[in-house]
Order: sequence, then structure tokens, then C-alpha cells
Amino acid sequence: VLIAIKLAGGSIGWGIQFQQPLFLTVMTIILALFALNMWGLFEINGSDNLGTAANDVINQQEKGGRHLSSHFMTGMFATLLATPCSAPFLGTAVGFALAGSSFDIIWIFTLLGVGLAIPYLAIALQPRLAHALPKPGRWMSVVKAVLGLALVGTAIWLLSILAVQIGLGGAIAVGVGLVLGAIFVWARKRSQNLRPRFVFTALAVTGFLVALFAPGFSKPPAHSSLSTAATGPLDWQTFAPKTIPALIADGKTVFVDVTAEWCVSCQVNKKLVLETAELAEFFANDDIILMQADWTRPDPEIADYLASFGRYGIPFNAVFGPNAPKGVLLSELLSRDAVLDAIKDARSVAGLASN
Repeated sequence: VLIAIKLAGGSIGWGIQFQQPLFLTVMTIILALFALNMWGLFEINGSDNLGTAANDVINQQEKGGRHLSSHFMTGMFATLLATPCSAPFLGTAVGFALAGSSFDIIWIFTLLGVGLAIPYLAIALQPRLAHALPKPGRWMSVVKAVLGLALVGTAIWLLSILAVQIGLGGAIAVGVGLVLGAIFVWARKRSQNLRPRFVFTALAVTGFLVALFAPGFSKPPAHSSLSTAATGPLDWQTFAPKTIPALIADGKTVFVDVTAEWCVSCQVNKKLVLETAELAEFFANDDIILMQADWTRPDPEIADYLASFGRYGIPFNAVFGPNAPKGVLLSELLSRDAVLDAIKDARSVAGLASN
């Protein structure tokens, strides 16, 4: 898919699926359904189940591997949700892949897949390792309940991102649809008669359909290049990369931060590094300009800017100054010393863009 998008001239990047309201909505619904399943309100099993039947058709030619497609979907689902957190660890590799040829994309992502599969491969090669895993018991019910809560928490987080994309009203409509769907699923579980169960099933499906289509009737809020989190202790300026050379010529040092509401690592960098009292006081210096770009929603200018540095994901931070006009690039995970050293280099040490 990435190769096709790249060959077609489209913008690609790590985690950009979180810029799409449809993706956020579908993932929120899936998480809600998974949570309900964890809590035992409905089950996905049995040979008569539609999902199992479809899976059997897909894999009818597979000998001894009737559920390979479900394993594939599980891995794909985990990868899609993990992208906001995996950027610090995979950003360099993914950036290299997306900047390279189609062959580079194939072999790098293949190795990433192998890395994710290593725990399973280890057990397959050494089945004795499975004996170290906990035995089934009542504790599994507790774990399922906790995991259900975790899934609900993730769904709420996705709704908060969706609110930035389509507006608070649209996100509330999606949430209401999910809550109604969950209530009717619960009512279906408690009902013993066939007719009420059918009615509650239809109502539950209606609730989830309301959640699915609600974003289409919502009016997105006006786009801003500043993150909604830019109201903190730092005085962020609107992202305007074309003004950076003029600011440098005027003796200023420019700190650029490309962030997004869905980027967990970006928020961690802000709370633990950039917005600490020490750095906030340091950034208050008159010759330091803080410039922030919000990539929560699709923005070709930001995508092109990242690509100009060979980056295709965020967090992205760079420091520009009189002695580093091309910028000093920082690691995806920031530290106090790294930020201060980069600013020092931009001010007093001839620097080029570097990783």
C-alpha cells in the first residue's frame, strides 16, 4: 500500500492514518466491540459465526492453518494502533524506508514484521517456553475485565483526537452512538427470549451505525497550524518555515516543533522536557523563537517540510541559528541536555542538518 501511494505521488508518513476521521471512527468502534467482548456481553465463536465462516472460506485452501487471516488481522490491528508510540523506536528506520526505493520499503518493513513476531517464533522453535506462561484460571476473568477498561480508555483517547478533526459535537455524536450500542448489547445479553434479543441486536447495530456515519454530518473546526496544547507555558509562534532564514539573519535562534494530538511521544516530550520550568525559562530568552506545526490533520506543507529533512513521521524537532542555518535535528525522544546542546550548536558552532 505504501509503495502504491508513493508511486502515485501521495504523501506518506508513519502514523498519518490518525489524521483521517474515518480511520479514527472505525478504530473507536472496533475497540468498543472488543471491550464488550472482553466483558462477556457477546462472544465471537462457534462454527456458525459469520466471522468464522468468512475466515474458513478465505483459508479453505490452507492445510492446518485455517485461521491465518485472523492472525494477520490481529497483527495489522496492533501495528496500526501502535504507530503513535513506536515513532521514537522506528522513526529512523521508517524514514529511511520511505525515502528510499520500493525495495527498501519491502525489506525494512519485512524486518519490522519479523521483529514483532520474534516472541511467537521463539515459542514455536522452543515449545518448552510456553510452560513458563501462566496457567489458565479465574485470574483470566480479572485480566479480561482490566483489558476491557484499557480498550475503553483507548477508545476515549481516540474520541478526543476525533474531536480535533471533526469538532466536539461530532465526537460526542460518535460517543453517544457507541454508548447506545453498548447498552443494547448489554440488554440483549440479559434477555432470554428470541424476539427481544433480535430487537436489541437491531438497535445495537443502529447505534454503532450512528457512530460510524456521524462524522459525515459534522463540520470540521477551522484549521490552525498551532496545536491545541500550545496554550501552555511556552510562547509558540505559528509555523512559517519561509520566515526562518530572515529570523536567522536577524540573529535569532529558531526551535521548530512538529507535533500532533495523536502523537503520544510528542506529548511526552512536551510534559517531561520542553515545558519544564528550566527550559521554559530558557526559551523565554529574547533571541529564541519557538515555532510549532500541528500535524493532527493532513497538511501538505508540513508533510513536504518533514520530507525535506528525510523524515516521514513525528516527533520532529530542529534548531536553526546563525551558525546552523540548515538546522540541527534532534532525536525523536528529547532530553534537556540534547535541547540545550542543539541550541548552543546553532548559536556558536557551525552545524549542518544531522540526525
